[in-house]
Formats: sequence, C-alpha cells, structure tokens
Amino acid sequence: MIKAFITVLGLFIAGSTVVAKPYYWSGSTAASYSSDFEGANPSALFSLALNYPVSDVWTLGLSQAVSKKFYIFPNEDEFGLTDTVVSTSHKLIPIWGLEHTGSFSLSLPISESSLDNEKITTAKAAWSGSHSILDSQLSLSYGLNAAGYFSVYQSELSDDGLGGAPLPTSSVGISHGGSYTMLESLSANYSISYTRVWYYNLDPEVTSLLIAIADVPNELFNNTIGLTYSMDKGLSVSAGFSKGNQITQLGSIDLAIFDAELTQYYLSLAWSFSKETFFDVKPKKRKRLRRKAPKPTAPAPTVPSKPEDPPQLQAPSPLPTESE
Repeated sequence: MIKAFITVLGLFIAGSTVVAKPYYWSGSTAASYSSDFEGANPSALFSLALNYPVSDVWTLGLSQAVSKKFYIFPNEDEFGLTDTVVSTSHKLIPIWGLEHTGSFSLSLPISESSLDNEKITTAKAAWSGSHSILDSQLSLSYGLNAAGYFSVYQSELSDDGLGGAPLPTSSVGISHGGSYTMLESLSANYSISYTRVWYYNLDPEVTSLLIAIADVPNELFNNTIGLTYSMDKGLSVSAGFSKGNQITQLGSIDLAIFDAELTQYYLSLAWSFSKETFFDVKPKKRKRLRRKAPKPTAPAPTVPSKPEDPPQLQAPSPLPTESE
C-alpha cells in the first residue's frame, strides 16, 4: 500500500513539474573620454554592468564605475570609485506594442564623496519603455524615475566647519530618447532628460553665509546627440556631445542645446558580452545508441533417421495449467 502511494505521488509530481529553462548572465563594459571644447576639464570613465535573469521577467543587476581625472588639484586623487548600484527589474506586460520594465535600485556608498558626507544610500524606482516604428529603423524610448537620498547630515562637508551646500532629499525625472538606424551598423542617437531636485532647508546659522543666500539649482536639463557604430563580437564605438545645465539658476532660464563652455564631447568604446561569449552553452547532441542486429547463425545439422528404425509414437503432452 505504501509503495503504491509513493509511486502515484511520484507520477503526479513528475507530471506537474515544469522543467526550468537555463538562464545565462550577461553584461557590458565601457571606457569613455569626455572634455569641453576648450580642453579645460577632461575626464575618463570606466564602467562595468552585470545582469542575471532569475526568471522570464525578473533580472538582478550590479554596476560599478571608476573615474579618472587628467588635471589633478592638491589633495585630490587621480582615480575614484563611484557608488556601487544593485538593482532588480521586472519585465511588464506589453501595452500597444510598448515593451516596458519597472526597476528598483539601491546604491552602496563607497565613493569618496559619499564617505566624506556620510551618505547612507540612494533608493531609486524607475520605469522605462520602448517601441520601434518605420520598419524597426527608429526606436523610441521613454523613462520616469523617482529617487530618495538618505544621509547622516543635511549638508556637505566643508573646511570652515560650518557645513557646505545642502544635500538633496529627493528627486523626480523624465527622459526620452531615440535611435535611428541609417546603415546596417551605423545609428544616430539622441536623448533628453529633465530632473527636479529637492534639498534640505538649512539654517543660516549652521552653514556659511554664501551658501545660505545662494539659489541652489533644483531643475536640471541634459541633452545628448551622437553616432554609434556597431561591430562584431558585441563591440561598438560612439561619439557625440552632451550638455547638462541648470534650467533655473539665479532667475535665469537656459535651454540651449549647445554651449561652447558647458557642452562636452565624448568618445566611447563599449563591449556587450554574455556567458555564450566565453563558454559553449549550446545543448550537446545526444548520441543515439543503435543496437546491433544479431548475426545469423547456421541451423544445427539434423541427423536423418534410419529407414529401418520404426517411427516412435509419442504420448500427447498435457495441457498447461494456470500455475505454468
């Protein structure tokens, strides 16, 4: 009885169990150089991002970057780590042909700025969507995000001991971008973003007078225009210019796309890779074992009966019983 129950339970589990398909990690790395057109503030950035899908819709992410300065001032380091970002994303159900994803990320404060100002973390929730038109030649993307900034203090570290600029508390942003494939491997890209930032309200008695009366920029605008050339093995080269500035600062409004002092040009080399890049993950073909047919054997020779021997009468064999 127990054996029969275990057999039935095993057949039920085997019939209802879904065999999970394998998921493989992927990632990207990039090295970029940027500077203004006067060459006054060049810098480089090296970044690495890794992704691992845990299901058809959920993906875990980890990203890290290292910056390099070419002009180093006293008490400054040539290289600096940015905050590490861990994230998770969920692929949502497409709506009207729009592929969209929701994500949530947390930053680990390992950068020099975060350690000096004793920042705890930055929590960010984002939504991104994209769709293609013009026979998939033009890809459009959209994004929304909201972030909360958590730190021990309300202002940056300053040398006078009174506290520096106020630290941000929260922000919201919106972005839009597009990529138009002109040739098989050449595409033109653009992106624009707007961010509204809120800061701590500092008491003038605990901060410097200059910071207290200054209008902290709280509306940020950024636009990027460039070209990307894609090569084999996941390699790509990009070049273009980017401009980021404050929309509102001391009562001025500036939405210029290009400015000789604020605009920076950039050159970037990127590489996208996955587990298939390093390992052969294709399913191996199973060898079919063929059973060889038995070799024909010669029949055993029969001895002819002598003619003088009379035939022997044999008794009929008994009928088989149920026990046999």
